[in-house]
Amino acid sequence: MSPDQRRRFVGGRRAHNHRRRIERDYRRCRLAEVLKTVDEFSYGARKRLASELGISRWTLRKDLIALGVITRTERRERTERDAVQREAFANRLHESLRRGREIQEAQEQAK
Repeated sequence: MSPDQRRRFVGGRRAHNHRRRIERDYRRCRLAEVLKTVDEFSYGARKRLASELGISRWTLRKDLIALGVITRTERRERTERDAVQREAFANRLHESLRRGREIQEAQEQAK
């Protein structure tokens, strides 16, 4: 690649990245305006919001993090909470199965 080609290539990338930054900032401004009307995120609210803005949910999440609406630890906390709920469900299921076996054994002994 000649020095002139290299210079044009780098200049093109620089311009492209600059356009993307401007688009990102504009999108985040629009999002901030929309968030003024949203009180709380209910189930599926982020998906609806992303579709309204014409962006992916992942892009919306990154923008919400950048705006300080949510934190990066939110997903980790949700994952930990889900693990606790799964464990509690497994314990209840195990206990229910144990009781069922006891009842079944008692019925067999009564015969």
